[in-house]
Amino acid sequence: MGARAPAIGPTAGEGARTPGSSQREKITARPSRGQPRASFRATTCRSGIGALSLRAIMDALPYGPHTRIVRRFLQRFAALDDAQWLTAAAAFEALEGTRTFTAAETALATAVERAGLAAARDAVVGPLLQIVRGADGGEEHPVAAAALGAALALVAADSIAERDFDTLYGPFAALVPVEGLGPA
Repeated sequence: MGARAPAIGPTAGEGARTPGSSQREKITARPSRGQPRASFRATTCRSGIGALSLRAIMDALPYGPHTRIVRRFLQRFAALDDAQWLTAAAAFEALEGTRTFTAAETALATAVERAGLAAARDAVVGPLLQIVRGADGGEEHPVAAAALGAALALVAADSIAERDFDTLYGPFAALVPVEGLGPA
């Protein structure tokens, strides 16, 4: 056998530092060479379907955690007739200048930013505009602002106060009851 290389630094008997308990945890938690590291971008499904990318998850939930409810709202909103749209638009117009509405709108904007729902907010605008412009791509219907407020209230429902949600969703409360939209 060959000669052993000399130790560099102090040895255990000469005042060498040994890792403390928290350092040992960090060392043992690290994957050793050759072992795959956990990745945020690709995780394995428990169902065994395979790896899902973050992009696939975001595509599946374009309107945030309440995507199902937002989709149902958009479907039911699109099915309303013109008289119902005018009713919602009138309710929104009466509400729009009030302090209550301004406070709710400000709370919504803050919640969307803080909760990281900007992409969900942006995603809901396109389909909503397609609905209010119709197949011919004409001008927006006056109900557009009311519908956007209601849809965004659904997107950020967990992040805003109940009174703010009720204010923003109010123009549609009787036409498309939240209870009828089902669970998230």
